[in-house]
Amino acid sequence: MYKYIVQVRGLELLRNKEKNEVNELIARRAEKYNKLLDKINYLKVNVQILHQKAEGPILYSIQTQLSIPGKTFESSSKAWDVRTALMRALTRLESLIRKFKGRREEKRR
Repeated sequence: MYKYIVQVRGLELLRNKEKNEVNELIARRAEKYNKLLDKINYLKVNVQILHQKAEGPILYSIQTQLSIPGKTFESSSKAWDVRTALMRALTRLESLIRKFKGRREEKRR
């Protein structure tokens, strides 16, 4: 499915429904990143719970890291919903990739 290594840490902290959502989102974004960049080494996603009471909302923290030869992109996000935190982190990662590609194309001109 993936053309490079995708590592997700912290899935054991999530409920089954959340695990499925996280895996689906990462799979879709991994395909998109593969179209944007050549020779991706790996994509790492780390899920952490920052704040949790016995009952009530859970504060999630997501850190992402994508590596290509000679460059590593990193982003992070926090939210009370794991899906929201993941989407923000992955969107920021995509934004960094697009900026990098834009600068690289400008240098070639």
